[in-house]
Amino acid sequence: GEGVPDGKWRVGSRLRFGERDAPCAASDGLRLHVFGGWDNDEDDALASGEYAECIDPTAPLEWREQPPLAQPRCFAAAACDEASRLWVVGGGDSLYRGAECFDSIVVLAGGAWTSVGALLHPRCGLALGLDARRSDLWIAGGYSGDDSYLQAVETFDMVTGRAASVAPMSHRRSGLGVAFGPDGAVYACGGSEDGANALYSAERIDPREGRWRPLPDMHTARGYLASTFGLDGH
Repeated sequence: GEGVPDGKWRVGSRLRFGERDAPCAASDGLRLHVFGGWDNDEDDALASGEYAECIDPTAPLEWREQPPLAQPRCFAAAACDEASRLWVVGGGDSLYRGAECFDSIVVLAGGAWTSVGALLHPRCGLALGLDARRSDLWIAGGYSGDDSYLQAVETFDMVTGRAASVAPMSHRRSGLGVAFGPDGAVYACGGSEDGANALYSAERIDPREGRWRPLPDMHTARGYLASTFGLDGH
């Protein structure tokens, strides 16, 4: 779907290069990027990507092909930085429990993918937040293979390429939502502790304090959700 200024949802343009289950997506405000995912017909992970210009919210999206990822992956996470570079983090080779999970971090810039570093923990179903003020990626939760669901959180310095652990969340969360608030804190909500049962809970961490604090529960338990902050702070 496409959001438009009157606050109503419209039926959007179909993806041009096929259906995608569990892709990653990000926008720099000018382009909407969609990469990877799972092809249910072929029962396989996807490497392909596409983008659409999103300058005019009332115009139909016209999807164009992007350079494919070197490694097919689903349940990865993506973010765009201020230079409009696209960062894709983690992911796995399967939609199901028992998947091989990846620790790789790759960047699309100038029409080519570059490997820039590795996570401390391989993970798919993770959440990714970008702190533009510090040039840091915040990577939270996810599934790490076998029966391992993570509450571990780490940062990745986009300048130095170094990963570092931060305080873990109070819950294991796979398929959670993460976003930076206008107060500079990181907010985490929902997800699943076991890949099946969704969580009501939410929490936040101020990077200057380094401690996760609980927030009021959501009205609805949600796993494998998306979250972001609006310009009005909601």
